[in-house]
Amino acid sequence: MITSRKSMTLVSYTSEELAEMLDGTTWATDFSWPQICQISKHMRAYKAHKGNVLFEEGEIDQSMCLIVKGQVNIVKAGRSEEHTSELQSH
Repeated sequence: MITSRKSMTLVSYTSEELAEMLDGTTWATDFSWPQICQISKHMRAYKAHKGNVLFEEGEIDQSMCLIVKGQVNIVKAGRSEEHTSELQSH
């Protein structure tokens, strides 16, 4: 669940701009351009700021999150260490 959506900024992109962003991810490599365009019609883009929590472990939601550019900290419950992943579009 995107628990901090209120403190995230909704970014206005056209469906085609969202499709181009999605096309630049490894997630979309198995999709054709028409499929990516169709998927992008159901997407919204947000800019997350440092400290935003995107998901809490174990929460159930009907959305998914694709990190197109930036860095996220992944923290497993019960662990004191954080695992940082740098994710960038290619």
